[in-house]
Amino acid sequence: MSNTICPECGTPFTWENALAAYHRGKTNLFEHHWRRRPVRSFVRSFRYALRPARLWREVSLHDQPPVGPLIALAVIATATAMGISIAVHVLSMVILYNVAVPYAFPGQSWAVNTVWGAVRAAAGYPYWMREFATAVTWVVCILASLMLFRQSMRRYRVRNDHIIRAWAYVAPLQLIVFACLWGAMGLAAGPAAIIFNIEIMMDTFNWLFVTPFIVQIVLVTRSMALAYRHYLRMDHAWAVAISAQIIALLATLIVLANITL
Repeated sequence: MSNTICPECGTPFTWENALAAYHRGKTNLFEHHWRRRPVRSFVRSFRYALRPARLWREVSLHDQPPVGPLIALAVIATATAMGISIAVHVLSMVILYNVAVPYAFPGQSWAVNTVWGAVRAAAGYPYWMREFATAVTWVVCILASLMLFRQSMRRYRVRNDHIIRAWAYVAPLQLIVFACLWGAMGLAAGPAAIIFNIEIMMDTFNWLFVTPFIVQIVLVTRSMALAYRHYLRMDHAWAVAISAQIIALLATLIVLANITL
C-alpha cells in the first residue's frame, strides 16, 4: 500500500500498518499488551487458544509477529503448566495419606500434616516428572516439525515468525489444559485404587495418563489446522497439521529414548 499523510499531524503512514495496529488493539493478545497488562493479556490469550476458530480469524497475517513476546508467552505457559502439575501432585499426596490410606488401613497413622511433608511425599513418586517432560518435549518438537515445510512456506510467503506465532498460541497454551486434565486423573486414580482395593501397578497408572495426552494431540492438531487455514492461508491445512504432529511424536519418542530421567 502507498504512503499516506495524516491530515491532522502530517505524519506519513501506510494503510497496512494502520490496519495492523487496529487488529492489535482488537485482539488484546499477550504479544501486543505484555508490557501494560501482562497477566490480563496472558489470560485472554489462553481463552483465545481455547477457541481457535475465532482466534485465527482475527489475527492478521500482515501484522508483524513480535518473536520475543511470543517466546515469552510459550515459556510462561509452560511454567504455568508445570506449576499446576506440581501443585496437583502435592495435593494428591495430601489426599492419599490423609484420606485414602487411613480409609483402607484403619488404625494406622499415615497423616501428612504440613506442606513440606506433602512435598517430601510427592518427591518419593517422581513419575510425574517423566510424564511432564514428555509433554514439554512434544511441544518443542511440534515447532521444529512445522519449520520443515520450507517449500510450502516459500510458496505462500510464510516466514518463520508467522510459524512461531501459530505455534505459541497452540501448543504451549494447550499444555495448561493437559496439566489440568492430567492432574484431575492423578487426583482420582491413586486414592481410588487404595479405597476400592484395586491392584493397579505403576505401569497401569502410566497408561491412565495417556488419555489426556491423546486429547491434547487431537486439540493441538485441530487448532494448528485452523491456524494454517485461516491465518496462514495455506492449502491442505489438515494434511500439514497431521503430518507435523506425526513427525513431532516420532521425534519425541526418539529424544526420550535417549534420555534417562
